[in-house]
Amino acid sequence: MKKNIYLFTIITLSLFLMAGTAYAASTIGTSITTGGTLTVGGNIILQNAETISNSSNGTIAITAASTTVSQDFQVLNGGNLRVGAGSTPNLTFNDDDVFVEGTLEV
Repeated sequence: MKKNIYLFTIITLSLFLMAGTAYAASTIGTSITTGGTLTVGGNIILQNAETISNSSNGTIAITAASTTVSQDFQVLNGGNLRVGAGSTPNLTFNDDDVFVEGTLEV
């Protein structure tokens, strides 16, 4: 039977994962393992201060100078992929179409 683990009041703002430890105000242990759901009520701050946050409903923000994936990165279910800082330049993939605003360097 899988169990859900909820971390609301124990970790109020952030979950820190650094060099094999996980802690909020004090050390919880060397790792967190769950066979079910892990619910975090704030940001996840990684070893080098990069963060994963969900401050806005429907948006996951990953703050890092560079983000890589080990396999294909797919945008499914009619979603768009935008590249840019919210204004120009923007590159939008929508189905088989590609929309470019500004200068595209490849």
